[in-house]
Amino acid sequence: MGINWLSNFIVSSTFLTLTKAITKYGTFFIYAGIAIAGFIYLFVKLPETKGLSLEQIDTLFLNEEEKQELIKRKNINETKRIKDEMESFKESTFVM
Repeated sequence: MGINWLSNFIVSSTFLTLTKAITKYGTFFIYAGIAIAGFIYLFVKLPETKGLSLEQIDTLFLNEEEKQELIKRKNINETKRIKDEMESFKESTFVM
């Protein structure tokens, strides 16, 4: 929401100056160019999130250190889960 207010302020404070320096058409072309450049930037930089879970989307925006920490935690949890499954399997097979 703050970006919207900032953008409105910039447009309203520069519009008259630009229309005097260049025509109204030139002013609108400049604003259109800025909007197109912003669209292209977002199109290139934002990853596709269609079909991803919230956890997967969250990992897209982590920095490298946070990703490594998450991988370590998942490996520890996975190791614990496998050990628990093996123990429960041993208990179930040796019980007579």
